[in-house]
Amino acid sequence: ITSPIETLEELAGNISTINTDPDHKKNRDAVSELTASGFQTNNRIIHRV
Repeated sequence: ITSPIETLEELAGNISTINTDPDHKKNRDAVSELTASGFQTNNRIIHRV
């Protein structure tokens, strides 16, 4: 994705490409890891308070 997304249709198209294109699998995995580690970090910060 190189240019700003202007419409919801464009966004939906990009998402379906990312979800179905085998080349994007490693990106999906990386995003999942980032999301998981983000939640873990947030939990640690919240519990420290």
